[in-house]
Amino acid sequence: MAKPDRRLLRDLELEVMNEIWRLRKAPLRGIHSEIVKKRKVAYTTIATVVERLVVKGFIRRHDDQPIYHYSAILSNKEVVTAFVNHVKNHIYEGRKFLSSM
Repeated sequence: MAKPDRRLLRDLELEVMNEIWRLRKAPLRGIHSEIVKKRKVAYTTIATVVERLVVKGFIRRHDDQPIYHYSAILSNKEVVTAFVNHVKNHIYEGRKFLSSM
């Protein structure tokens, strides 16, 4: 089985990214407070997801302030493009499936 593409996001990772894209630069507490308005999720869960996104290279940690802030490295467009390419290359085996759309 092929390894998952590190440029693809799971649902909660995408929710975190959407908040970071919207807020531009945010502390962990701010990211969590926005997501918890939509669904019940623990602060520690968001902390874990944020750390995974740092490791994957989606976001960067700014430690120039007493509280870490996070901002996106990859744009929404780059993430969507990676997903579309993944679908094209892995699900449709590279066939030109979008040309009819």
